[in-house]
Amino acid sequence: MTSLADQKPFLLTLPPEIQNQIISLVAGSTDFKSVHSLLFSCKQLYAIALPFSVQTFHDIPRTKAPKEGTVVRSRIVQFLSYVSIIKPELARYVRTIRLHDWLTDSHLCGTVHIDANDMVFYKQLILKIFSEELGYLPFWRDKWIRALETGIEEAAVDLLLAVCTEVKTLSYGHPRNPSCSSLILIAAAGRFRRRRVQHPPVQLLTKLENFKHEAEDYEGRYREFYEQAVWVFCISNIRSYECDGACSPQMDEYDLREMDEGSSNIQSIILRDSWCVPRAIRSLIGACKDLRKFTYTCDIKKRREYDDFEVKARDIMEALLSHKNSLDYLHLDLAEGARTSSCHTGPRERLYMGVELRQMHKLKSLGLGSQNICGLLANSTVYRSTNDPSIQAPRVVECIPEYLEYLEIHSCGRNIVTQLEEFLDTLVYPGRFPNLKSVKFIFNEKWVKEEQIKSLATNRDGLVLEVIRCRG
Repeated sequence: MTSLADQKPFLLTLPPEIQNQIISLVAGSTDFKSVHSLLFSCKQLYAIALPFSVQTFHDIPRTKAPKEGTVVRSRIVQFLSYVSIIKPELARYVRTIRLHDWLTDSHLCGTVHIDANDMVFYKQLILKIFSEELGYLPFWRDKWIRALETGIEEAAVDLLLAVCTEVKTLSYGHPRNPSCSSLILIAAAGRFRRRRVQHPPVQLLTKLENFKHEAEDYEGRYREFYEQAVWVFCISNIRSYECDGACSPQMDEYDLREMDEGSSNIQSIILRDSWCVPRAIRSLIGACKDLRKFTYTCDIKKRREYDDFEVKARDIMEALLSHKNSLDYLHLDLAEGARTSSCHTGPRERLYMGVELRQMHKLKSLGLGSQNICGLLANSTVYRSTNDPSIQAPRVVECIPEYLEYLEIHSCGRNIVTQLEEFLDTLVYPGRFPNLKSVKFIFNEKWVKEEQIKSLATNRDGLVLEVIRCRG
């Protein structure tokens, strides 16, 4: 009889393919330490866990920028060396790269140490990646090598993206220099190559599907968010684009160069805490062949004095109409809870989406504000500016897409209650909104009393109705 001391742990008794599946589930969670701990358990689990240990590279942000002239350690450089030189067979297992910031050559705030032997290998790799035989202009290759020799961390970031050929998700925070752009990202978009010459397809970031970055509203009219987006939208395999803090200067409404219509395979656009002009939004949406998801949330704190070209609900509606046969998710929050009569310029008929919203017949999930759908601001502010006084805002029931499954209307006040009652009354007819599963109305407690919303109810079977009062 085998003693307890001689018995193998249960995990080690399982077939290798089952062990592989279990460890893959652990690696898919956010607890990376669990996978790394398996590397020190035994040889059997080490061999299985090793590829999963590099599945996600998550850089740790620096608490402060290094002082000028200092040479600092870099986790990016360390990981690059590990997957390109020490264990190059692991590079193909990297699926997610999350960076916070990196040191650029435009800010004199320190450099990183790169081993001399590693440097030789990296230079050879750069010459191979940006070879003239593939049509790349030598200027960009030389720029990359100079940055590497200087110890600029940005050069290591580009190498990491080039080496990890199976990366599917890339995200990064605010770069220390707003004008910095990854050479690999731009090259993957098809730039840096000689024109009028037939070239083989670009072999950079060919598996990248999800891209997320943070942007900042820099002075000086620099289009940080949009310039980054232009490169991303050119990479054919990317399907999801997300930006936190998207901002566009007012003059972009006049001089921004729009992307070619239907040129991008991106299916999901998420812009959070943003303040953009209509032209920028039109360009992003219009560039997509088949957009399926669009999210835009406004950060009113980014508004500057004399801003005249903030994107409005009608601008977004007009841009989305070309995707009426594909869009299934739409979420808008134009900061209605913080609006006053002075926050919007332009005619009031631009403040709501209109009956055209019903044309989005593929839409399954819709979330938007009271004003976005029917022109009613929760605090009952009435916008007088109009191009045509005869145009009246439609009622809620006239705008909701017929085959919607999930509906949320936020930033509501007492002035929309009768319209919501009218909408709920139509649900007694089985043929109206037949797929509706969930309805949520969120009221600003400053603009409605509890007893004023008690009438909002429905008896439709299988439908979950939530009516909430909360602080604005």
